[in-house]
This record gives sequence, C-alpha cells and structure tokens, in this order.
Amino acid sequence: MSEFVITEAAEVTPSWLSRVLRESGALRAGEVESVAAEVGGANWSSHARLTLSYTPDAKGTCPPQLFLKICAGANCVFGPSEVNYYTRDYLGSPGAPLPRCYDAAYRETPRAYHVLLEDLSASHVDGFQREPDLELGMAVADALARLHAAHWGRHALETLGTDVAGPDDFGRYFDWIERGLEPLLEHAGGALEPSGRAVLERVFGRHRAAMEQRVQHDRGLTLVHGDTNPGNLMLPMRPRGRAYVIDRQPFDWSLEGWLAASDLAILMVLHWETERRRELEHAVLRRYLETLASCGVEFTWEELFEDYRFSVAQCLEFAVEWCVLPEDRTRMRWLWERQLTRSLTAWADLGCEELFEG
Repeated sequence: MSEFVITEAAEVTPSWLSRVLRESGALRAGEVESVAAEVGGANWSSHARLTLSYTPDAKGTCPPQLFLKICAGANCVFGPSEVNYYTRDYLGSPGAPLPRCYDAAYRETPRAYHVLLEDLSASHVDGFQREPDLELGMAVADALARLHAAHWGRHALETLGTDVAGPDDFGRYFDWIERGLEPLLEHAGGALEPSGRAVLERVFGRHRAAMEQRVQHDRGLTLVHGDTNPGNLMLPMRPRGRAYVIDRQPFDWSLEGWLAASDLAILMVLHWETERRRELEHAVLRRYLETLASCGVEFTWEELFEDYRFSVAQCLEFAVEWCVLPEDRTRMRWLWERQLTRSLTAWADLGCEELFEG
C-alpha cells in the first residue's frame, strides 16, 4: 500500500494509478492511459468515481472504474481505522463482505487518508435506496455475521491488536455522549413523554456499570463496525446477491471491541421503520446466527437475543449524542427525534427494562 496520501482528486494521475494497480496485481502489463474523475462529497469525506482507460498492451483485470474515498483537512477527525479495515483487519478472511481495495494510505499529522476501492455502482446501491425486506435482511445478516466471525472473542481481538472495551473506553464513550443528555431533555419537548425521560435516566444511571459487567463474559464480543446505518451498506440490485459493509470510521470515543449484536441493533432499531423491524428482526437474527455457525462460531439464540436487547440502550445513546453539539442539535433534530422514538419503542417491545433492574 502507498505511503503517499491522496488529499484531493486532482492528485490522481495515470502514472500513480498504473503503479498502484501493478502493485495490487490488477495490472500485469501496459499502463493507465487516462483517468476522468466525477467528484462528490459526504459529511466526513470527499470521493471521486474514476473512469480509467488503458494502453492497448494492458493486461490484467484492468478495472474500468474505481471508487476513491478521501478524508483530509477539517473533515479528517478519524484515525487509521478505515485504512486498517480494508488493508489489514480482514486479509485472512476471504468471505469478509468488503469491496476489493487496490490502495490505501494514512497520515497522522495532519490527519489524512485515502482508500481506492472496487466500484460497486453497477451492481449495488446504498441501503438508503432500498426498503428493507426479508431478502435484503438475509443478505445483511450474512454480511455482518461473516464480518464478526473473523474476530470473534477476546483472543481473536487481542491477536488483531484491539482490546475488548474496558473502563477507559467506556469512560471516553460516556464522557462524550453524556454531554448531550441535558440538552436533549431540554429541547425534546413533546417528543419525549415522562416515561421516556425515566428510561433515559435509568440508562445513563446504570448502563456504564452494566457494560463493564457484560464484558467480563467473553462470548459475543468482536470487532464491531459501529455505524451500520443504511448508507454504510451496499446492497445488491439482483436477487440473492451479497451485501457489502463499508465506511468504518469510528470516532476517538467509539467502542471497537464490543458486542456483535450492537451492529444489528443499530441498523434495525435506529434505521428501520418500527413495523418493518418488528416484522423482520427475529428472522434476521436467526439468519445471522446460522451464518455465524457456518463460520465455526458457537453462539446461542438466548445469548444473541439478550445482547441485542442490551444494545437498545446504546441506540438511545446514539440519539443523545446528536445533541452534544449545538449545531447538530438543531440541524439533525429530524433524525435524533426519530431515533429516540424508535429506540424507546424497541425498549418497550423487547422488555429491555428487566436488563437494567436492581
């Protein structure tokens, strides 16, 4: 992988592409002759869809399109996690649901990185463009199970060099998120009934201690993605296609060695309509468990379902986190109100209160 970090699409040249494609094995002979870039952006990054042409003597897979993601400047608040995601963490896991990475590089000071990926736009769309149904739920369950199975359990995480979340990690997590609780309670108005306020007070009063107790039990821990919103899922356009999980960008306060079930809860509780969650969640969880078993991971339904219920508290904390910064509190009200309502409904549906009694 490169030592040179691309910080804007204009830095991409045919000679650079020729070199990185040769190093990746995608170009065995010839050169990239020209490249055109269609540039776009997102909240935390910019990107470019690259269209390549090759010299007549080119040999290899010679991808005609590539996707370049760039985090640089004020947008780069992340560490090397995404570069590691594509270049290190799943190298020994051929079934991992990641697009092929042709090149990636990270720089610490000032923070910047790029990843050059297979372009999936001809066969996949992001999850915001598809309504969840049983088939797509099964594809996502398969993808997350294969992702999680690669680093299942404390020993696998330690081998990777990632610690299971502990007191210091929970301290950073709550030190950041708790800043949003009072502003949310102040600004929620009619969106939060007294019963909802009581749930939030219980969660923030007891969740941290419950997390510290939960990680003493090894089963169900893995390297989590941490933000399985539909935009971070590439879903197949054709029946029975595989789903991909992209864009792992944890903040410095995020949990990484944590409950596998949290990735499932974040998707279904926060981002699916409540009726669709109710309709699909058991089937998705069952499929997830079956795929884990096919990967050699032993985990029971009771263990998975309890972790899934436990993770609803974290979904509530996602809504609270949107209220930490004043600009997000206002700009993203439409989102945090919806996430708060969905999480409180799931809390009641799934009987999560009993997990935080005592």
